[in-house]
Amino acid sequence: MAIYSYISLVIGVVGVLANGGSLYVFKRMKMISKTVTHSLLFHQSVIDCLSALLFLPFYPLSELFGIWQDNDAFCKCRGVYWILAVTSTANMIYLTIERYYAIVRPMRHLILFKGRALPVALPVTYLAGFICSVHAFIVSESDPVQKVCVYNWNGHDTLKLGHGVFIFIIEWIIPTTIFIYVYKSATMSMPNTSTENVNNALNKCLVSTVLVIFVTYLVCWTPKIFLYLLENCGVKINSYLNQFSVLLLTSNLCWNPFIYTFKYKEFNQGVTRIWNEVIRRKPKMKSYVSHVYGNKAQVISVLEE
Repeated sequence: MAIYSYISLVIGVVGVLANGGSLYVFKRMKMISKTVTHSLLFHQSVIDCLSALLFLPFYPLSELFGIWQDNDAFCKCRGVYWILAVTSTANMIYLTIERYYAIVRPMRHLILFKGRALPVALPVTYLAGFICSVHAFIVSESDPVQKVCVYNWNGHDTLKLGHGVFIFIIEWIIPTTIFIYVYKSATMSMPNTSTENVNNALNKCLVSTVLVIFVTYLVCWTPKIFLYLLENCGVKINSYLNQFSVLLLTSNLCWNPFIYTFKYKEFNQGVTRIWNEVIRRKPKMKSYVSHVYGNKAQVISVLEE
């Protein structure tokens, strides 16, 4: 149990640092509101950073120090973390749909995602998170013997089964179906030529980034979603297998900033620039025209303080 808690602690700390770093890159490079896509990627980092911050006290810290879990109110408040976890999924789906319209139906994209479309749609992601996680506020309680938080459905087996099926559909079937359709449509719509313009290159880069984000999501979430469905169907799940699936699921908090860095060229350039300017304290080079001789100009580069 201690090893499980320590690994959870590492995941939470890395999640806070990695997503906090990505937020800094978005802000410093002024990428937050450049496009709807940038805003959604920034929002994804905000959600994951907040999730990691809540995950630390709700899970590894309370388990390591043996505190708070004997309180029903604390156990019910864990539902806030799961609201953000599902909101992250909803935001990923929103990002996928936005890319679909940008590539497959660009004229429709101008109508749906121009101006106020982003702030209007964002609350829907939190609503989805609340609907999928509201049960945690109802069935979560403290086990008086083991002093740990558990789900107690009070014999409502039909309701328990229904919720397992509901989560399986919302968290696995729908996202997978949407992404497969969008990815297939997007790849068929993008020109496959040797001479690409800037927009096509950017679209391919973004689709590739979203693809890796979604595959990572599937790898991290699929085991726990299937185990939760089986458990709600009455199947007894091995505790070690369940713990491994939870660790895999929560590790999804950490991966997106690394995916942005290695797959998203603009974000990678931002990280490199910040590394040179802030971490290594390497001054920027700035060019000036010193003299003009006829049609020729002498350009000198100086270090900018």
